[in-house]
Amino acid sequence: MTHRAAFAFTVAAIILMIVNIASAATCTRGSDDPNYKFSLDYDASTEVNCNWLTKNVKKSSGRIDKYCVRGAVAYACSKTCDNPACTCADAADDIKPITVTATGNEVSCSWLDRKGQNSPRTSRRKAMYCNSNDPTIADGRITQHCPSKCDVCNASPSVEAYVSNLDPSNFNEAGLSICFDLTNGFTIAQDSASLVITNDGDSISVTAFEYNTLLGQLCTEPGVVTTDGKMDLELRADTTSGQSIELLTSVVAGSSTVTVNLLADNGDVFTGIARVSAQSADIGSVQAVADMTDGSGYVVLTNIPSRTLIVSAKGGGNEVGFAGVVPSSPGSSSSIDVFMTTFKAPSDIANNNFSQGTVGWMLPNDLIGAGGLEKVSIEAHEEDVGPGKSGGRRHRHRRAQSSLNDYDLMVNTAGVEGQTSVSRTFNVGDGVTEVKVRYRFQTNEVTGGYYGSKWNDFFFVNIRTDKSDSFDSQARVIAAMNDFQLTDFDESTGEMAWEELSLVLPTTSDAIVQVDVGVANVNDELYDSSVYIDSITQVAGAYLSNMDEKRFNGVGNRFCFSLQNHGDNFVRDSAQSPIYLFIEDNSGFAKIVDEFDYDSALGQLCTADDIVTSTDYNGYGFANVYNIELKAKTTSGNDVDSNFELYVGSVTLTVNLFIRGGSVYTGDDYVILCHPDTGPCATEYHNNSSGNVVFTNIFPGSYKLRNKNGDEKAFWLTSIGAQFGAHSVDFTFESIVCVGIFGC
Repeated sequence: MTHRAAFAFTVAAIILMIVNIASAATCTRGSDDPNYKFSLDYDASTEVNCNWLTKNVKKSSGRIDKYCVRGAVAYACSKTCDNPACTCADAADDIKPITVTATGNEVSCSWLDRKGQNSPRTSRRKAMYCNSNDPTIADGRITQHCPSKCDVCNASPSVEAYVSNLDPSNFNEAGLSICFDLTNGFTIAQDSASLVITNDGDSISVTAFEYNTLLGQLCTEPGVVTTDGKMDLELRADTTSGQSIELLTSVVAGSSTVTVNLLADNGDVFTGIARVSAQSADIGSVQAVADMTDGSGYVVLTNIPSRTLIVSAKGGGNEVGFAGVVPSSPGSSSSIDVFMTTFKAPSDIANNNFSQGTVGWMLPNDLIGAGGLEKVSIEAHEEDVGPGKSGGRRHRHRRAQSSLNDYDLMVNTAGVEGQTSVSRTFNVGDGVTEVKVRYRFQTNEVTGGYYGSKWNDFFFVNIRTDKSDSFDSQARVIAAMNDFQLTDFDESTGEMAWEELSLVLPTTSDAIVQVDVGVANVNDELYDSSVYIDSITQVAGAYLSNMDEKRFNGVGNRFCFSLQNHGDNFVRDSAQSPIYLFIEDNSGFAKIVDEFDYDSALGQLCTADDIVTSTDYNGYGFANVYNIELKAKTTSGNDVDSNFELYVGSVTLTVNLFIRGGSVYTGDDYVILCHPDTGPCATEYHNNSSGNVVFTNIFPGSYKLRNKNGDEKAFWLTSIGAQFGAHSVDFTFESIVCVGIFGC
């Protein structure tokens, strides 16, 4: 279908079959999969595990010769079958484990996909001969002989190299050898390794190593050790099993000590409890954390390189502080003062979008920097900024309705070394569930050619509430220039694209929010940097009022939305505040909706009658997943900025219930049906003698059934053609055995 006149379509006929998921095999080098079972030649109904191959010493050799030729067995029982490389191989073409039902011909594994991997015939053959729940067609031996074609081998165990004596997420001691090891029991082949170490643009190549046979580690010789700064490591080697490996990673090391002094707003020593976090401005994921609980007012950080260090602190009384420092030289001792700012009283001025300038914002005492430059100013809004400008990054951070003005707040270093910061404290409105800050960073260090250097200016945006009484109950971004790729900047201006920071609010409706914003010149006063704020958005909670994100939904439903605060309403004046609704399904079809119906009695905003859920087939797959984005403004002045994921189907599925032994189950129980890949679930109760439960609004995909006793069944619901159509699946309650004359 090449044209869609509207979002709703006649539902295409969906013909489905139910297939059991083939028994998956997992291979771990040097061991057998304890959960894997395979069938015996003389009795296909009997399944055994890998231990059976060697259980009888006298018969073990013959059993290994007989059953390890099955690819799935050799894969799962890699230790017993001597398959250290975890090869998942189909049987050779002279072995013919498949009997074609239509002709009676015996064929090899290659017959399954002889028409090509993407052929519908291949899908039908695999569904019928690999996964059918009819044991007369697929008795288990087909999947065992054809594990690759039948997709029963889980991914072969990966082999990855890692730095074994250093921590890439922390500050490491300078002067240590660098050691490497491999995952999953693999070892590095001697004389196969080469290493390139790059620090601050200087590179060395290493080919001589010390090999620790006891630990299986490969280490650099004593003359090649960790040095001050960020070291990029590029290792290439072979395993003793013949695989080629490559590791690209970075570690940070140093020999300096930094004392972090915590100070109260008035300059006195801060004596409350606090958590201090220090992060490398070169790699933001490299962090050290220290708690101050003794009232001393300071903590000491070690192994710090002479590069930019960003320090943040959170006090037990909801105080926060930020600062940056560069130790003067390797092995030096430095100190830095961090002022712990308290939570301020809220402003009663509504100015989250700068329509009134900086009124209602807390500004620094000294607003003028070097040469008369302003540290804080209101600037004309620029939406199209950053690398590539009108590129693909804009849609994810579409402006909220409240920010549709022409002004931004700019916080600038203004030719002064150190930090400039502002804050805004306000009461949130009723029904507000989230606060978002839209921001962007700009630095002249990029245009000056200092990207990657130790002159690494940083910025922060922090959101907290008066209820943020723990170390983690806040949202923040704190990053430096080198945290980003150079391609994240417009190199001609040093500008980045707009981003968003969000904090989900506590359930209480009387929360007060404080936003702290700052930017810092690090190590000198040259090459200014700025952080821009477009607006602070108060997000009103909205929900799909006629469908459920956590359940399976039917076709033909309009998309209807309501506000969690039922005393609030959507602003529907398109001139004052246009409503933006974007809907995209998993077939790739997308639509922006601009016409709505409003039910004032129910408080619902709904799409028109021709914009409804559908499972129309477009030739590539069924449109069962909808991603929805709604932006609007409410009459109380809040913003709606919500995203939803919706699952839609049109298939009715009957689940036939049995107990172990084959009898129909007639007792009371519930059955849960879940789509594990996407998340929705449905529950149906069986409290009669019918022996089945019925689920509606299902769509093709993998599913799992479960009852109250924990019995489970996994299966696929697959659309492959009318001749294989089925809308039912059998579910046996293995935990229930009925004896005597009373039944179940």
